[in-house]
Amino acid sequence: MKTKPMNVRLAFREEGPLWNVYLANAGTMANAKPVGSLAIGAVRRNESIKRDFMELMKRVLADAVEEMPDSWEERPAPEHERAGHS
Repeated sequence: MKTKPMNVRLAFREEGPLWNVYLANAGTMANAKPVGSLAIGAVRRNESIKRDFMELMKRVLADAVEEMPDSWEERPAPEHERAGHS
């Protein structure tokens, strides 16, 4: 069974000292809702912490949404969404 694309995504953004996660519509950050945050230093120092946090944010979203994909596509933010360091 093929999974249909979701109209929402988790957007991970480095903003100042934090790595913030938002629930956003596909293709835009307009009206994005905050989901969680982690100190950016932990993400930079430890790849395992980064992966674990990403998995946790997926689980948080899965708990709130009934129909979740079996797999996630990870990709960099589109260039027009990259604001640098806030």
